[in-house]
Amino acid sequence: GARWEDPVHSGVKSWAEYHGPKERIDADFMEAVDAYEQRLDEWEQKKRFVNHRREEQLSRLRARKQERNEFERAATWAPHRRPRKERASHHDELLDLDTLP
Repeated sequence: GARWEDPVHSGVKSWAEYHGPKERIDADFMEAVDAYEQRLDEWEQKKRFVNHRREEQLSRLRARKQERNEFERAATWAPHRRPRKERASHHDELLDLDTLP
């Protein structure tokens, strides 16, 4: 290993401060737990991202489908065969300027 890991070269206090607590708290296990939690967090992030993108895509597909259905209905729509004046008498009254005060 490196010289700083050797207590003779690094000094008793610095070696104990670096290695002592690490050995007491089972650092390998703690690091494994931290790595596992980090992998879980990354997986949750990826899952949220994929679900969000999937929801956006489904929303776009639904909007496109609705738009197509509206276009299909609009293509079959035709205006009324008779003019408005013939269908409703109030159109004549609105356009008759002699009756206005």
